[in-house]
Amino acid sequence: MSPRAFLADLNAAPHGHLSHADLRNYNAVQRVAYLAVILDIVLLVLSGLVLWKSVQFPLLRELLGGYETARYVHFYSMAFPGRLRGDPSGHGRAGAAQLGRHAARPLKEKQMIKKSPLVDGDAVVKAALGRLEQPARRLFLQRSLTLGGLSLLSGCSITDNESVEKALLKISKMNDKVQAWLFDPNRLAPTYPASMITQPFPYNAFYSEDKVPQVDGDDFRLEVSGLVTDRHAWSLPELHALPQTEQITRHICVEGWSAIGRWGGVPFSTFLRRVGADLTARYVGFKCADDYYTSIDMPTALHPQTQLTLSWDGQVLPPKYGYPMKLRMPTKLGYKNPKHIQAIFVTNTYPGGYWEDQGYNWFGGS
Repeated sequence: MSPRAFLADLNAAPHGHLSHADLRNYNAVQRVAYLAVILDIVLLVLSGLVLWKSVQFPLLRELLGGYETARYVHFYSMAFPGRLRGDPSGHGRAGAAQLGRHAARPLKEKQMIKKSPLVDGDAVVKAALGRLEQPARRLFLQRSLTLGGLSLLSGCSITDNESVEKALLKISKMNDKVQAWLFDPNRLAPTYPASMITQPFPYNAFYSEDKVPQVDGDDFRLEVSGLVTDRHAWSLPELHALPQTEQITRHICVEGWSAIGRWGGVPFSTFLRRVGADLTARYVGFKCADDYYTSIDMPTALHPQTQLTLSWDGQVLPPKYGYPMKLRMPTKLGYKNPKHIQAIFVTNTYPGGYWEDQGYNWFGGS
Protein backbone atom coordinates (compact mmCIF):
# COMPACT_ATOMS: atom_id res chain seq x y z
CA MET A 1 0.00 0.00 0.00
CA SER A 2 1.37 3.38 -0.99
CA PRO A 3 1.67 6.17 1.59
CA ARG A 4 -0.94 8.20 -0.32
CA ALA A 5 -3.47 5.35 -0.22
CA PHE A 6 -2.69 4.76 3.44
CA LEU A 7 -3.38 8.40 4.34
CA ALA A 8 -6.50 8.44 2.18
CA ASP A 9 -7.92 5.48 4.12
CA LEU A 10 -7.15 7.11 7.45
CA ASN A 11 -8.83 10.33 6.32
CA ALA A 12 -11.92 8.55 5.01
CA ALA A 13 -12.47 6.32 8.04
CA PRO A 14 -13.85 8.96 10.49
CA HIS A 15 -16.42 10.00 7.86
CA GLY A 16 -17.64 6.47 7.18
CA HIS A 17 -16.37 6.53 3.60
CA LEU A 18 -13.74 3.83 3.91
CA SER A 19 -13.83 1.47 0.95
CA HIS A 20 -12.54 -2.05 0.87
CA ALA A 21 -12.62 -3.12 -2.76
CA ASP A 22 -9.96 -5.82 -2.36
CA LEU A 23 -11.16 -8.18 0.39
CA ARG A 24 -7.91 -10.14 0.17
CA ASN A 25 -5.85 -7.31 1.72
CA TYR A 26 -6.15 -5.24 4.87
CA ASN A 27 -6.89 -1.56 4.45
CA ALA A 28 -5.04 1.15 6.40
CA VAL A 29 -7.50 1.27 9.30
CA GLN A 30 -7.35 -2.47 9.80
CA ARG A 31 -3.57 -2.41 9.78
CA VAL A 32 -3.41 0.41 12.33
CA ALA A 33 -5.99 -1.34 14.52
CA TYR A 34 -4.17 -4.67 14.52
CA LEU A 35 -0.84 -2.94 15.22
CA ALA A 36 -2.48 -1.03 18.08
CA VAL A 37 -3.80 -4.27 19.58
CA ILE A 38 -0.35 -5.87 19.41
CA LEU A 39 1.27 -2.85 21.07
CA ASP A 40 -1.50 -2.82 23.68
CA ILE A 41 -0.80 -6.45 24.57
CA VAL A 42 2.91 -5.68 24.93
CA LEU A 43 2.16 -2.74 27.25
CA LEU A 44 -0.31 -4.86 29.23
CA VAL A 45 2.30 -7.56 29.83
CA LEU A 46 5.14 -5.17 30.66
CA SER A 47 3.07 -3.03 33.03
CA GLY A 48 1.64 -6.20 34.57
CA LEU A 49 5.16 -7.38 35.39
CA VAL A 50 5.85 -4.06 37.14
CA LEU A 51 2.69 -4.40 39.25
CA TRP A 52 3.37 -8.08 39.97
CA LYS A 53 7.00 -7.63 40.96
CA SER A 54 7.70 -3.90 41.28
CA VAL A 55 10.83 -4.39 43.38
CA GLN A 56 12.31 -7.15 41.25
CA PHE A 57 11.94 -5.32 37.92
CA PRO A 58 13.35 -1.86 38.73
CA LEU A 59 14.57 -1.04 35.21
CA LEU A 60 11.20 -1.93 33.71
CA ARG A 61 9.45 0.08 36.43
CA GLU A 62 11.55 3.16 35.66
CA LEU A 63 11.10 2.66 31.92
CA LEU A 64 7.34 2.96 32.41
CA GLY A 65 7.73 6.05 34.57
CA GLY A 66 7.38 4.49 38.03
CA TYR A 67 4.89 2.29 39.85
CA GLU A 68 1.90 4.65 39.72
CA THR A 69 2.38 5.36 36.02
CA ALA A 70 2.63 1.62 35.36
CA ARG A 71 -0.75 1.19 37.10
CA TYR A 72 -2.37 3.71 34.76
CA VAL A 73 -0.72 2.12 31.72
CA HIS A 74 -1.90 -1.33 32.81
CA PHE A 75 -5.53 -0.45 33.38
CA TYR A 76 -5.81 1.76 30.31
CA SER A 77 -4.31 -1.10 28.31
CA MET A 78 -7.02 -3.36 29.69
CA ALA A 79 -9.69 -0.89 28.60
CA PHE A 80 -8.21 -0.16 25.17
CA PRO A 81 -9.70 -3.12 23.23
CA GLY A 82 -13.16 -1.99 24.28
CA ARG A 83 -12.44 1.46 22.89
CA LEU A 84 -11.67 -0.07 19.50
CA ARG A 85 -15.18 -1.46 19.23
CA GLY A 86 -16.62 1.93 18.35
CA ASP A 87 -20.23 0.73 18.47
CA PRO A 88 -22.05 -2.24 20.12
CA SER A 89 -21.52 -4.41 17.08
CA GLY A 90 -17.75 -3.97 17.28
CA HIS A 91 -17.53 -2.66 13.70
CA GLY A 92 -17.50 1.11 14.25
CA ARG A 93 -18.29 3.68 11.57
CA ALA A 94 -15.48 2.51 9.33
CA GLY A 95 -16.69 -1.04 9.74
CA ALA A 96 -20.17 -0.01 8.65
CA ALA A 97 -18.77 1.18 5.34
CA GLN A 98 -16.99 -2.11 4.89
CA LEU A 99 -20.20 -4.01 5.57
CA GLY A 100 -21.76 -1.96 2.78
CA ARG A 101 -19.27 -3.53 0.38
CA HIS A 102 -20.53 -6.96 1.36
CA ALA A 103 -24.10 -5.86 0.55
CA ALA A 104 -23.17 -5.69 -3.16
CA ARG A 105 -22.37 -9.42 -3.26
CA PRO A 106 -24.60 -11.88 -5.08
CA LEU A 107 -27.74 -12.97 -3.21
CA LYS A 108 -26.46 -16.49 -2.58
CA GLU A 109 -23.35 -15.17 -0.89
CA LYS A 110 -25.41 -12.72 1.15
CA GLN A 111 -27.59 -15.54 2.40
CA MET A 112 -24.52 -17.30 3.73
CA ILE A 113 -23.73 -14.32 5.99
CA LYS A 114 -25.54 -15.01 9.25
CA LYS A 115 -26.21 -12.47 11.90
CA SER A 116 -24.47 -13.31 15.16
CA PRO A 117 -26.12 -12.48 18.49
CA LEU A 118 -24.69 -9.48 20.27
CA VAL A 119 -23.33 -10.09 23.76
CA ASP A 120 -22.24 -7.35 26.13
CA GLY A 121 -19.14 -9.00 27.64
CA ASP A 122 -18.65 -6.31 30.27
CA ALA A 123 -22.18 -6.77 31.57
CA VAL A 124 -21.75 -10.55 31.74
CA VAL A 125 -18.54 -10.27 33.79
CA LYS A 126 -20.08 -7.64 36.07
CA ALA A 127 -23.14 -9.78 36.71
CA ALA A 128 -20.99 -12.84 37.42
CA LEU A 129 -18.85 -10.96 39.92
CA GLY A 130 -21.99 -9.67 41.60
CA ARG A 131 -23.17 -13.23 42.22
CA LEU A 132 -19.92 -14.22 43.93
CA GLU A 133 -19.70 -13.93 47.69
CA GLN A 134 -17.04 -11.46 48.88
CA PRO A 135 -14.40 -14.03 50.00
CA ALA A 136 -14.87 -15.87 46.71
CA ARG A 137 -14.46 -12.64 44.76
CA ARG A 138 -11.23 -11.86 46.59
CA LEU A 139 -9.94 -15.36 45.82
CA PHE A 140 -11.10 -15.10 42.20
CA LEU A 141 -9.26 -11.81 41.64
CA GLN A 142 -6.14 -12.92 43.50
CA ARG A 143 -5.78 -16.11 41.50
CA SER A 144 -6.48 -14.32 38.24
CA LEU A 145 -3.43 -12.05 38.85
CA THR A 146 -0.95 -14.88 39.45
CA LEU A 147 0.04 -18.13 37.81
CA GLY A 148 -2.89 -19.55 39.78
CA GLY A 149 -5.10 -17.86 37.21
CA LEU A 150 -4.89 -21.11 35.28
CA SER A 151 -7.51 -22.36 37.72
CA LEU A 152 -10.06 -20.22 35.88
CA LEU A 153 -9.68 -22.47 32.85
CA SER A 154 -10.91 -25.56 34.66
CA GLY A 155 -14.59 -24.60 34.78
CA CYS A 156 -14.85 -26.71 37.93
CA SER A 157 -15.79 -26.05 41.50
CA ILE A 158 -12.62 -25.49 43.52
CA THR A 159 -14.33 -26.65 46.68
CA ASP A 160 -16.03 -29.84 45.50
CA ASN A 161 -13.35 -31.30 43.28
CA GLU A 162 -10.39 -32.75 45.16
CA SER A 163 -8.31 -33.17 42.02
CA VAL A 164 -8.79 -29.50 41.14
CA GLU A 165 -7.68 -28.48 44.64
CA LYS A 166 -4.53 -30.56 44.22
CA ALA A 167 -3.87 -28.98 40.83
CA LEU A 168 -4.29 -25.48 42.29
CA LEU A 169 -1.91 -26.34 45.11
CA LYS A 170 0.72 -27.44 42.60
CA ILE A 171 0.25 -24.22 40.62
CA SER A 172 0.58 -22.16 43.81
CA LYS A 173 3.79 -23.97 44.78
CA MET A 174 5.16 -23.39 41.29
CA ASN A 175 4.26 -19.70 41.67
CA ASP A 176 6.20 -19.58 44.95
CA LYS A 177 9.24 -21.16 43.32
CA VAL A 178 9.17 -18.67 40.44
CA GLN A 179 8.91 -15.72 42.83
CA ALA A 180 11.71 -17.09 45.05
CA TRP A 181 13.87 -17.48 41.94
CA LEU A 182 13.17 -13.87 40.90
CA PHE A 183 13.83 -12.50 44.38
CA ASP A 184 17.18 -10.75 44.79
CA PRO A 185 18.05 -10.47 48.52
CA ASN A 186 20.40 -7.56 47.78
CA ARG A 187 18.03 -5.48 45.66
CA LEU A 188 16.44 -2.61 47.56
CA ALA A 189 12.87 -1.41 47.18
CA PRO A 190 12.51 2.25 46.13
CA THR A 191 12.59 4.89 48.88
CA TYR A 192 10.86 8.27 48.80
CA PRO A 193 11.17 11.79 50.23
CA ALA A 194 9.09 12.78 53.26
CA SER A 195 6.96 15.02 51.02
CA MET A 196 5.49 11.91 49.38
CA ILE A 197 4.25 10.25 52.60
CA THR A 198 0.56 9.38 52.30
CA GLN A 199 -1.49 11.36 54.82
CA PRO A 200 -3.52 9.91 56.34
CA PHE A 201 -2.01 6.49 55.83
CA PRO A 202 -4.92 4.08 55.17
CA TYR A 203 -6.05 1.60 57.78
CA ASN A 204 -6.43 -1.95 56.50
CA ALA A 205 -7.19 -5.25 58.24
CA PHE A 206 -9.63 -8.16 58.14
CA TYR A 207 -11.71 -6.42 60.83
CA SER A 208 -13.02 -2.90 61.41
CA GLU A 209 -10.92 -0.23 63.12
CA ASP A 210 -13.04 -0.31 66.28
CA LYS A 211 -11.86 -3.88 66.84
CA VAL A 212 -8.13 -3.13 66.78
CA PRO A 213 -6.51 -5.01 69.72
CA GLN A 214 -5.35 -2.86 72.63
CA VAL A 215 -2.00 -4.19 73.87
CA ASP A 216 -0.52 -3.11 77.21
CA GLY A 217 3.03 -2.02 76.38
CA ASP A 218 4.23 -2.27 79.98
CA ASP A 219 3.30 -5.93 80.27
CA PHE A 220 4.16 -6.85 76.69
CA ARG A 221 6.76 -9.55 76.06
CA LEU A 222 7.80 -10.79 72.63
CA GLU A 223 8.10 -14.57 72.64
CA VAL A 224 10.90 -16.14 70.58
CA SER A 225 11.05 -19.87 69.87
CA GLY A 226 12.12 -22.52 67.39
CA LEU A 227 15.59 -22.74 65.92
CA VAL A 228 17.17 -20.02 68.11
CA THR A 229 19.69 -20.09 70.96
CA ASP A 230 18.27 -17.18 73.00
CA ARG A 231 14.62 -17.81 73.87
CA HIS A 232 14.09 -15.13 76.47
CA ALA A 233 10.99 -12.96 76.10
CA TRP A 234 11.78 -9.40 74.97
CA SER A 235 10.27 -6.28 76.55
CA LEU A 236 9.65 -3.13 74.53
CA PRO A 237 12.50 -1.20 76.26
CA GLU A 238 14.90 -4.02 75.29
CA LEU A 239 13.77 -3.81 71.66
CA HIS A 240 14.08 -0.01 71.61
CA ALA A 241 17.65 -0.36 72.92
CA LEU A 242 18.70 -2.26 69.78
CA PRO A 243 20.11 -0.36 66.75
CA GLN A 244 17.29 1.46 64.91
CA THR A 245 16.81 2.38 61.26
CA GLU A 246 14.18 4.33 59.33
CA GLN A 247 12.72 3.92 55.85
CA ILE A 248 10.15 5.71 53.69
CA THR A 249 8.80 2.99 51.43
CA ARG A 250 5.66 2.01 49.56
CA HIS A 251 3.12 -0.40 51.01
CA ILE A 252 1.47 -2.34 48.15
CA CYS A 253 -1.85 -4.05 48.87
CA VAL A 254 -3.01 -7.14 46.98
CA GLU A 255 -6.35 -5.35 46.47
CA GLY A 256 -4.69 -2.85 44.10
CA TRP A 257 -3.97 0.27 46.16
CA SER A 258 -0.68 1.51 47.56
CA ALA A 259 0.53 4.11 50.07
CA ILE A 260 3.88 5.52 51.15
CA GLY A 261 4.81 5.49 54.83
CA ARG A 262 7.69 6.33 57.17
CA TRP A 263 8.66 3.41 59.39
CA GLY A 264 11.27 3.08 62.13
CA GLY A 265 12.57 0.08 64.03
CA VAL A 266 15.11 -2.69 64.32
CA PRO A 267 16.56 -4.31 61.19
CA PHE A 268 15.08 -7.79 61.40
CA SER A 269 18.36 -9.40 60.39
CA THR A 270 19.97 -7.72 63.43
CA PHE A 271 17.30 -9.15 65.71
CA LEU A 272 17.60 -12.66 64.24
CA ARG A 273 21.35 -12.66 64.73
CA ARG A 274 20.93 -11.30 68.27
CA VAL A 275 18.69 -14.24 69.26
CA GLY A 276 21.02 -16.73 67.56
CA ALA A 277 18.57 -17.81 64.89
CA ASP A 278 19.55 -20.59 62.51
CA LEU A 279 19.96 -18.49 59.37
CA THR A 280 19.92 -21.60 57.20
CA ALA A 281 16.36 -22.43 58.32
CA ARG A 282 13.62 -22.12 55.71
CA TYR A 283 10.91 -20.11 57.48
CA VAL A 284 10.25 -17.42 60.06
CA GLY A 285 6.71 -17.42 61.47
CA PHE A 286 4.65 -14.81 63.32
CA LYS A 287 1.69 -14.96 65.70
CA CYS A 288 -0.24 -11.79 66.45
CA ALA A 289 -2.58 -10.32 69.09
CA ASP A 290 -5.45 -10.13 66.57
CA ASP A 291 -5.19 -13.90 65.86
CA TYR A 292 -3.47 -13.17 62.55
CA TYR A 293 -0.52 -15.36 61.60
CA THR A 294 1.83 -15.59 58.65
CA SER A 295 5.32 -16.70 57.68
CA ILE A 296 8.13 -15.64 55.36
CA ASP A 297 11.20 -17.14 53.72
CA MET A 298 14.60 -16.67 55.36
CA PRO A 299 16.13 -14.66 52.45
CA THR A 300 13.36 -12.07 52.84
CA ALA A 301 13.80 -12.11 56.64
CA LEU A 302 17.47 -11.18 56.13
CA HIS A 303 16.79 -8.52 53.48
CA PRO A 304 18.32 -5.17 54.57
CA GLN A 305 14.93 -3.40 54.42
CA THR A 306 12.97 -5.98 56.42
CA GLN A 307 12.27 -4.24 59.69
CA LEU A 308 10.81 -5.02 63.10
CA THR A 309 8.83 -1.78 63.14
CA LEU A 310 8.27 0.16 66.37
CA SER A 311 7.37 3.65 65.09
CA TRP A 312 5.33 5.39 62.41
CA ASP A 313 6.28 8.84 61.09
CA GLY A 314 8.55 9.52 64.06
CA GLN A 315 5.95 8.55 66.68
CA VAL A 316 5.27 5.36 68.64
CA LEU A 317 3.52 2.93 66.30
CA PRO A 318 -0.23 3.65 66.60
CA PRO A 319 -2.55 0.72 67.46
CA LYS A 320 -4.29 0.87 64.08
CA TYR A 321 -0.92 0.37 62.35
CA GLY A 322 0.16 -2.54 64.53
CA TYR A 323 1.26 -1.51 68.06
CA PRO A 324 3.39 -2.64 69.76
CA MET A 325 5.20 -3.82 66.63
CA LYS A 326 4.76 -5.01 63.09
CA LEU A 327 7.05 -6.46 60.46
CA ARG A 328 7.65 -4.06 57.59
CA MET A 329 8.75 -5.60 54.28
CA PRO A 330 8.64 -3.33 51.22
CA THR A 331 9.56 -6.39 49.13
CA LYS A 332 6.29 -8.14 50.08
CA LEU A 333 2.61 -7.43 49.52
CA GLY A 334 0.67 -5.94 52.43
CA TYR A 335 -0.90 -9.13 53.75
CA LYS A 336 2.61 -10.53 54.38
CA ASN A 337 3.37 -7.66 56.81
CA PRO A 338 1.97 -8.85 60.18
CA LYS A 339 0.85 -6.36 62.84
CA HIS A 340 0.52 -6.62 66.66
CA ILE A 341 3.24 -9.30 66.72
CA GLN A 342 3.37 -11.36 69.94
CA ALA A 343 5.54 -14.31 68.96
CA ILE A 344 8.28 -15.10 66.43
CA PHE A 345 9.56 -18.58 65.64
CA VAL A 346 12.18 -20.02 63.28
CA THR A 347 11.43 -23.38 61.70
CA ASN A 348 11.97 -25.75 58.78
CA THR A 349 8.31 -26.82 58.86
CA TYR A 350 5.95 -24.89 56.58
CA PRO A 351 3.83 -22.64 58.87
CA GLY A 352 1.28 -21.29 56.35
CA GLY A 353 -0.64 -18.10 57.09
CA TYR A 354 -4.08 -16.62 57.72
CA TRP A 355 -4.77 -15.66 54.08
CA GLU A 356 -2.33 -18.15 52.60
CA ASP A 357 -4.34 -21.04 54.09
CA GLN A 358 -7.39 -19.62 52.29
CA GLY A 359 -5.76 -19.67 48.86
CA TYR A 360 -3.57 -16.56 48.76
CA ASN A 361 -0.08 -16.97 47.35
CA TRP A 362 2.45 -17.77 50.11
CA PHE A 363 5.53 -15.93 48.82
CA GLY A 364 3.56 -12.73 48.20
CA GLY A 365 6.44 -10.71 46.76
CA SER A 366 6.03 -7.20 45.36
